[in-house]
Order: sequence, then structure tokens, then C-alpha cells
Amino acid sequence: MRLQKSRPNARKSLSRVQTRSSKKRWKGIDAKRDSVSPSSKPEPDAGSQTPSRQSNFQRDRFWGEAFEFALLDWFHRAGYIYAHKVDPRPGGDYDLFVPELQKRFECKFDRMSRLTGNFAVEIGKGIAKPTGITTSAAHIYVYGDGEKAWFFPKYELWMYCVEHGQIRWGGDGREFLMWVIPCDEVIEALQPRTIDLKVRKKS
Repeated sequence: MRLQKSRPNARKSLSRVQTRSSKKRWKGIDAKRDSVSPSSKPEPDAGSQTPSRQSNFQRDRFWGEAFEFALLDWFHRAGYIYAHKVDPRPGGDYDLFVPELQKRFECKFDRMSRLTGNFAVEIGKGIAKPTGITTSAAHIYVYGDGEKAWFFPKYELWMYCVEHGQIRWGGDGREFLMWVIPCDEVIEALQPRTIDLKVRKKS
């Protein structure tokens, strides 16, 4: 069973992606950052480490882990019995590894996408520190909204964001830069593998 269409770009190795295209990609990112200067970033509140922010972080972490386990269960039921979660690593390299496919998966649970109609793709903490898709070692980015999940080849998603994404501040404290892309448009353009995957609270 294949999780993605056979495309030349998707077949490129991670090392080739990072070495041959990194300058081009960051050039595209820098060009779009002109309208998102440090001065336009909202100043953090004096009480940034508030219980509210901590509760938001805990909630997002809870739903993120629930999504990972739901996806892992789907892999097991599909016959990929050796699929497993990866221990947390500095920088969050990736979340799941499926030995049968020799693929690494990054799991992104985006409940707000059902309300906003957009996916958020993290690219950096502030302007100087790359994070998210720019540092992830995953082959596949899996986005879920609680009802469905989409398997995007990371390289194709990255290139789509460079050309079509709008850069915005987001995350807790609005300290992260991210691309915002309309869900319907990126799904239509990249035609990712789509599955039904309900994510619910544990009883």
C-alpha cells in the first residue's frame, strides 16, 4: 500500500533536498518575510508565563499525542505492525517511524483548520531560529483535524508553501513564524493520501 503518488520530487532523498535546495528555499522565505518584520510582531505580555498559556500548551500537547496514537493504531490495523513512536528528540525531528515503509512521519494535529479553513506550517521561532518543517527529518507530514488525516510528502508541501503560503506570527505568545495555506487549495494541488481518522478524548 502506497501513501503517496509516485512523483520525481517526492523521491528525492532528504540529504539532496537539504543540500541542493536549501539556499533557494531560504531565499524564497526571506523574500516573503519583508512584510513580517520584527517590529510588526506583537509584544509579549508582561505575564507571558501565565496559567492560561500553560493550559493551552497542555491542551495542545494532549490532542497532539492523541492524534499520534490514533495514527499509530491506523498503521497497525493496516498491517504495519512495526510502526512505532519515536522518543522525543531536541528540535522535534519526527514523531513516528514505519520500518516496513522506511519512512519517518511528522504528526500535526490542527483542530482550528476546521474553523479557519487553513493549515499552519511552522517554519521558525522568531526570524533567526529555523524550526518546524525547516528542521524536521520527516519524509511525510501528516495533518489531521479530528475527522480526517492527510499525508503530504514534506518536500512537496515545503515547495508549495514557498510559492503560495502567507507568513504569519502564531503559536503560544505569537513567537513562531508559520506559513498559512488554505486547506482545500493545497489538498487539490498536491493530492495527498487521505484517510478517515477520528481523534477523541481518552475515556
